[in-house]
Amino acid sequence: MVKIDDAMRSRAIQNASGHFLTEHFPENWYDLEEEELDNFIDDHVWEPLEGWGASSVFELIENAADATISFIKSENLAE
Repeated sequence: MVKIDDAMRSRAIQNASGHFLTEHFPENWYDLEEEELDNFIDDHVWEPLEGWGASSVFELIENAADATISFIKSENLAE
């Protein structure tokens, strides 16, 4: 079973970032200042999402990560 805690959610967000960016968030993404994270998103945003703004793209990433976590829980794969 997988334990869903803050560290696992951070890893899920890092993994989901690769679906919307040309590079995954760095492993320490949660230590970045908001401006640094926004710049990373702006520099690596997937072309169809250009112009969405960093906060909107981050919301997509976060929602995808949360959907993954919800799936893991629904399949009884999490503690």
